[in-house]
Amino acid sequence: MNGMLTLLNTFFDRLFTAGVIPLFHLLGQGLAFVLLRPLALLRVPLPGRLLLMGIFFGLLSRQLYRWLRVEEDEHRFQSAFAAKREQRQDLNAITDWKLREALFRAADDELDEAYNTYLAKRFAQHGVVHLLPLFFALAWLDRFLPAPALAGLPTAVPFLAGYLATVLGRHLDGSRLRRALARRRN
Repeated sequence: MNGMLTLLNTFFDRLFTAGVIPLFHLLGQGLAFVLLRPLALLRVPLPGRLLLMGIFFGLLSRQLYRWLRVEEDEHRFQSAFAAKREQRQDLNAITDWKLREALFRAADDELDEAYNTYLAKRFAQHGVVHLLPLFFALAWLDRFLPAPALAGLPTAVPFLAGYLATVLGRHLDGSRLRRALARRRN
């Protein structure tokens, strides 16, 4: 058993060092060539480059939000959850209080389980949509920005300003649009 684990561990180590690391390095160099180099050639100051990178990765995050259909999943869950709550209300018609209470408890447990599953899925989706691009981008910027050019400037400050402005601005804009459409339907 121990030999099998060693063999498996060796396989994954080699896969990581021969496949994943070069892939990320190549991807990082490509992004640096496409995104950072033109800004450096245009002589955009470093905080401006970081701000623009934050905006770019904020837009990427919003695109991931659309591709993963997070909002559609949320609407689907809310309608299914509301239907289950309506079915729970039908239990009021049962005259035997012991049976009604037992069925209420079972229905509540089912609703709790569905809601906890929804929360776990939502947390995972938002982690993929927001945190993964954020962490990868900051690691990439720390790797590919020249250290002397930073001169004590924390990389994250201008980047996060652009990222948060893009993500929150687009979220608030989308919320206003949804409210306006809902008012128009009514």
